[in-house]
Amino acid sequence: MDPNATFAAACRSGDAAPSEIDRWVERWHTGSSDLELHEFLGLSIEEYIRWVKEPASIDEIIWPKRA
Repeated sequence: MDPNATFAAACRSGDAAPSEIDRWVERWHTGSSDLELHEFLGLSIEEYIRWVKEPASIDEIIWPKRA
């Protein structure tokens, strides 16, 4: 796994699962990243706000339906 990969990128590559998001948030809290949390997770601010309001939406955020 790429140590610089975001959570979303790790999920899409199969190196992480959406259910592991809390571990990534903990890594951000205990680490020394200069990134905002939403950037560390690989989410836009809108996606981040949606996830905070609706945690179960993370699957739809990571793998949006394509038209």
